[in-house]
Amino acid sequence: MTYNFQIGTILEGTIAVNACLSATLDVLAQIDSKRAMAFHNELGGIGIPMDFGGACLGGDVDDWGLDVDEMEAVWEIRHDAVDAVSELCPPYMYFGTHPDDPACLGFWPCWDAIDMAHQDGELITYGDRRDCVLRELPTDYTGDFMYINDHGNVTLGRAINGESVETYWDCV
Repeated sequence: MTYNFQIGTILEGTIAVNACLSATLDVLAQIDSKRAMAFHNELGGIGIPMDFGGACLGGDVDDWGLDVDEMEAVWEIRHDAVDAVSELCPPYMYFGTHPDDPACLGFWPCWDAIDMAHQDGELITYGDRRDCVLRELPTDYTGDFMYINDHGNVTLGRAINGESVETYWDCV
């Protein structure tokens, strides 16, 4: 099964560790079940209540009866799980909190990576917008591209000899 990476939120309105862990591990399980199971086992080893799907059960984290070291371990596992999902993202995308809203967890464009690749000549931009210098991919171009249509929708992908061969992701 291939995971359908889409720009946007998977969890919003909370930074509660149990909700973030559950959402992150659910996504990770769909992408790489073995890595997700390793995190589930780590959490189980410190006594985190989990359901059969591996999600952290509800309730306030303070009710879990964890000491300070165990709570630090939970936060570290949460951080590591978010990093694990982010490492599996397509190019120019990351998984984590939205830059403008830490209570919004999801998949987001990595604009810094896009800017760097553009500056390094590893990515070209073309499209229908007036501010796009190129209207189409050069026929001899092989590399990453960003297409922006006249509505501002963005597609990032890979081209070989001027033909799009793979879409990494797109967003409206």
